[in-house]
Amino acid sequence: MQVSEILTKLKDIAKPEHTTLIIVDMQKDFCREGFRCWEAGRDISPVQKIILPIRQLLDAARLKDVLVVHVIFWVLRNHLSDSGPWLAQRRRSIYSSELVGMEGTEGAEMIEELAPIENEVIVRKHRYSGFTGTDLDLVLRSNGIRSVVIWEDYHAENRQLYANCQTNRRGYPRNKGK
Repeated sequence: MQVSEILTKLKDIAKPEHTTLIIVDMQKDFCREGFRCWEAGRDISPVQKIILPIRQLLDAARLKDVLVVHVIFWVLRNHLSDSGPWLAQRRRSIYSSELVGMEGTEGAEMIEELAPIENEVIVRKHRYSGFTGTDLDLVLRSNGIRSVVIWEDYHAENRQLYANCQTNRRGYPRNKGK
């Protein structure tokens, strides 16, 4: 069995050719007043505070030709992507709505400041994890990604752990909005 080289120095870990920036759930329903989470009573100010820092990181990643992946929460119309137990759990969620990320709604759109540009990947997830039932792992493996920078609004620690366990990549969650 061949063992992969373990990257230990930041200059090696963060090489653009094998690093990806993953931005998660930066959609209007999560980030903007007047949309689903705000309507449900969630304090969206922490998310709004991280938009500019994420944009700065995104601009830097684009300048270095780092692979950028936008992972978005996506619900198919008429809840075709929701099982009964999943939909029941979402209906019980506090400060949320079963309509968050509903296909065809303005709330499912990414916020303008972080909108993808040509050649950036959009991964639609139907559950909380961007790895479950999506193309994310395939995209990362196919592009030789060894280092992952994840910046999102919620649950960064869980996704970093999952990224480390599933893909043997080093994940660096960034979240200043908590």
